[in-house]
Amino acid sequence: MSDRFEVEVVVYAYVLMDNHYHLLPKTNKPNISKSMHMDK
Repeated sequence: MSDRFEVEVVVYAYVLMDNHYHLLPKTNKPNISKSMHMDK
């Protein structure tokens, strides 16, 4: 079974800090947590 899924993410704003970042995203999926783990 594959853990892959497609998600559309629109980033309305972002701020890059010294050791973290802030995003203001909108996704086409209801589970924002899965959308933020796209690198896995």
